[in-house]
Amino acid sequence: FPLYRIGDFLLCFGLSMLAGKLISVMAEGLDLTTHNKQDQPRQAPEELPLSGNEVADAVIAKGQEMLRQIRAENDAIPDQLLSAQMDELERRCVQIFHTVAEKPHKAPQIRKFMNYYLPTTLKMLGNYRTMQDRGVSVSEITAARDTLTRGMNMVLTACQKQLDNLYKDTMLDVTTDIDVLEQMLKRDGLTENDLRKAAQQARQAAQLDQQLE
Repeated sequence: FPLYRIGDFLLCFGLSMLAGKLISVMAEGLDLTTHNKQDQPRQAPEELPLSGNEVADAVIAKGQEMLRQIRAENDAIPDQLLSAQMDELERRCVQIFHTVAEKPHKAPQIRKFMNYYLPTTLKMLGNYRTMQDRGVSVSEITAARDTLTRGMNMVLTACQKQLDNLYKDTMLDVTTDIDVLEQMLKRDGLTENDLRKAAQQARQAAQLDQQLE
């Protein structure tokens, strides 16, 4: 509309203020910065506890250094999937080293994990990063990435099996304790059925008492 009256100017000013307010409300909560949130500094890697056992602590110290290298590769490789895999690898490794710190006698059980699985993983990550840095063709880098993600999945599976193996004796102890408890209950005439019947009789007696009251 033509702006030749004072009322027209006031109306135009009011509409512009309303539009500005609307845009401000719509923009709230949006991240208008140009950086990627994944580029923000991450929490420092956890400092692994020591056990006081010389052999176990040497393994833990070596593990701490490998975790530092995994973290460095994670920071250097801008790939969401690989980054998630490396985060999970770091988490499972921390669990393994915590177990060794708590149970130093288990340190020899992770020898192959320390001498082959982790070094091979770091080598794969390093080779892939080098290919990226050298500007290898898209087709080659894509094939390498697919191979690496499959390899990382296998490493994660191996880590989980390694952690499970460290607790096999604990599971055996729990199973043994339950078996012994079950045998004792049977000798005392307190099988599962007997306990269930006793509980049912107790409930019936309680209900009868309430009725008598």
